Amino acid sequence: MFWYWGIRGMSTRLDTYLAEVVGPDSPQAPGSTGAGGRERTPAEGESATAREFHPAVLLLRMSQVSFPAGASGPGGAADQDPLESPDPWVRAGAHLARDFALTEQGDLVTGAESRIEALRGFEEVGDRWGIVMSLFPIGRDHSLRGDYPQAIATFERTVALSSELGTEDYLYLSKARLARERRRSGDLAGAFRDLHAAHRQAREHGQLRLEANILVGLANVHRRAGDLAQSDATLDRLEALSARRPALRELARDLIVSTRIENRLAEGDVVRARALLPEAAGSLFGQGAGAALAWVAELLGGIRTLEGAPEEGARSLGMSQVMRGAFDWGEPEWRELVDRIVVTLGEEGFKKAYDEGAAYSREDALRWLEAETLRAVPRS
Repeated sequence: MFWYWGIRGMSTRLDTYLAEVVGPDSPQAPGSTGAGGRERTPAEGESATAREFHPAVLLLRMSQVSFPAGASGPGGAADQDPLESPDPWVRAGAHLARDFALTEQGDLVTGAESRIEALRGFEEVGDRWGIVMSLFPIGRDHSLRGDYPQAIATFERTVALSSELGTEDYLYLSKARLARERRRSGDLAGAFRDLHAAHRQAREHGQLRLEANILVGLANVHRRAGDLAQSDATLDRLEALSARRPALRELARDLIVSTRIENRLAEGDVVRARALLPEAAGSLFGQGAGAALAWVAELLGGIRTLEGAPEEGARSLGMSQVMRGAFDWGEPEWRELVDRIVVTLGEEGFKKAYDEGAAYSREDALRWLEAETLRAVPRS
């Protein structure tokens, strides 16, 4: 029933069940959140019982940004038992959890084998939800490399599997990911088609958070089509929607501000882009979210280039590799930015500055990105 409730988005029952399984001595780290989004308290200790292998505990761990305090980290002793379990489902879930934690630490390479092993394991036991969850990071890998046919094929498969499951959240998420890849590949008509269909279904089923994400997707497609006015108008629609729905307000604000920055960069208004950046990204640095901070590095690459500092722009793009494990070569707007920097610095100059940024330690990259994000006044 836990698995069913989780797939169907029934978070209240899911959280109740987690509390019964995990008990008062939960091993979760301070500030970590469960599948229902509730903060959990740290444990005084953890008994070595069979609940280590319970799917509720496993999925709870998968939902964490990083391993609990005191754990040995990805691939360490804390992970060895489930990774070597004779149960293929447990092994698959452990590989997926390991990949998730490694990804949040900016390590896409080490987790690559775990992504494939997770997919194999879930396919072996016929767990379609697990297959979908494994395909998401695999599709992301194709996307980051700019391998659009493979990314599109991967997300088409998640759409089909989610449709079979009847899980609304993952179906709409899959459709949004598919539309994103169509946009990135240049198929704007296909992206509009998928997003409009997903938007209609999200509204019919009252899926507000998904509707917000879909509207942002539409704004991104309008921007790519060169219609910044329509992109901003779509964000205005989301702003009006969130004003009427308090539960949506915080998520919508973050999405709106971050997309407006991209719109301002697209029109060359670096002053307004810089002014919006602290509001969009300032809170991310305390969370350690690698993928989100890679996006900040890429935004700063565009901002510093427009401010007349292409070397710093290229260096910032290199730092996105530190935070995510890879630069997003699949995003056409970032590739176009690289082309502009190369015009100024030349191929060798760009590579030198990019490699300097990519050589930063994670801690040094975080410090530079945070200081640059919070600096509101552009240099002359």
